[in-house]
Parts: sequence; structure tokens; C-alpha cells
Amino acid sequence: MKYTFLFLLISCLIYFSCDKKEEYYLQPINNKIVLTIVNFNDVDKEQISLVKTILEERFIIDTILFTERKLPKNSFYSPKNRYRADSILYFLDKEFHTQKTIAVTAKDISTSLGKNHDWGILGLAFSPGKSAIVSNYRIKNKSENSILEKERFSKVVLHEFGHTFGLKHCKNSETCLMRAAEESVNNIDQLKDFCDVCRSKIKKHLKY
Repeated sequence: MKYTFLFLLISCLIYFSCDKKEEYYLQPINNKIVLTIVNFNDVDKEQISLVKTILEERFIIDTILFTERKLPKNSFYSPKNRYRADSILYFLDKEFHTQKTIAVTAKDISTSLGKNHDWGILGLAFSPGKSAIVSNYRIKNKSENSILEKERFSKVVLHEFGHTFGLKHCKNSETCLMRAAEESVNNIDQLKDFCDVCRSKIKKHLKY
């Protein structure tokens, strides 16, 4: 039996311990992706538009659907006043039925990592799978200006989305988007694009 693993993305940072009930059943057309973008009621429209632009620019997408939800109550972790990303992913998988779903929040999110029960992150995804969650909380707090914030956020979105296609953390290139940030959010600045190895694994879904 194969297990779907949760992979921490770019977002694991050592210094900082990704309603209505519409149901979408659209299926991919000719390998083109049908995508739902979920706003957890705390992200402005400009940022949601950025997610759309980022993914449309790089991936072959047939249809993009937009919706809003409240963060699931069972994902709230009161001891640290933040939300469990793994619980959010299970919520997304159950709630939406498009080929891919990516959600965005301005709240702090976390997951378990090794001996750390509650580890602060920027994003998380099922890998391979259909759901990903990205948080701008730590990027915004650690970016000197809006331009840098936008660049970092864009890279995290692509990183998390890459994981949904089964890409793991990359060790082939220091500038690959799938490389883990490891110790600092500043390491995101070194990332440029998918390396040749990672790109070859998902090339049928990429525009370039």
C-alpha cells in the first residue's frame, strides 16, 4: 500500500519554530490542470490574483476556480495561536474535487517535524497529491519591502505546487525552486527556477 506523504516545503525555518459548500468535479482536459484557488478569508484580492498569474504563467492550466472558506476550526492550535497545516490539507482534499487545489492564508501555520510537535512553516503539500497550503505570515514579517515579499511568496507557491506533482526537496542545484530553505527565509532569495532534473519530471505540465 502506497502512502501519501506530507512534505515540508521551502517553508521549514529553524529560526521560527504553505460558508458555502460548492463542490467541483471538473476533470482535466488533455492533461491540462483544473485548479481551485482558495482564499481563507484573510488574503487580499491582489495576492490571490498573484497566485493565479504565477501558476498560469508556468503550468498548463485549463480552468481556474476561485472560492473563499474559513479556516477549519479543528486546525487551530491554541498553545501557539496558529493553524495546523496538515489538518488544513485534509480539509481541502475533502472539500474540493478538482485536480489541484491551492489555498492561501495570512495566518501562521505549522506541522510536526521530527521531535518538534509544532513547527512553524510557510507551506505544506501532499506529495504527490492534489492539495497545498501557503502562508504569507512569515514572509511578510521578514521581508524588508513589498517587492521582496512578492518574490519570496511567488517562489513558495511554485515550490508547494511542485510538490503536488511528486517533486521532493532538490539536492541537484542550489538555485532550484524545490530546494529546502533550511535555516532561514532569506535562503529563498537564492532560488531561481526548477532545475533540469525537476523540470524533466513535470515537463508535461509545464509551459516552459
